[in-house]
Amino acid sequence: MTDLAYHLVPEPWFLSQPPDKPYLPEPFEADGFVHLTHGEDEVLAVGNTFYTADSRPYLLLTINLSRITAEVRYDDPDRRFPHVYGPLDRRAIVAIRQIERSPSGGFLAIVG
Repeated sequence: MTDLAYHLVPEPWFLSQPPDKPYLPEPFEADGFVHLTHGEDEVLAVGNTFYTADSRPYLLLTINLSRITAEVRYDDPDRRFPHVYGPLDRRAIVAIRQIERSPSGGFLAIVG
């Protein structure tokens, strides 16, 4: 399995987080972990399954799993969706790209 995984985040939420602190997503307190996905095509499918009703612009964080100090676990048998049971170290975020969306909220493409 690759060392890279992806995380969708509403752009306003990500930009509101202190850049000198580890990153935690909006639903972390409720979920208890950070959702990640392997594969860029897969992450668009996740966006279209769960986030089309959220009209905010989204970013795609590329995460290097080997740079995460918190526990990383796969809770799915196919090992497609790593979960991080703690904050994401900022040094683990190796790229930030925008997501192109349709007027109806669909996730169309990763920009850049």
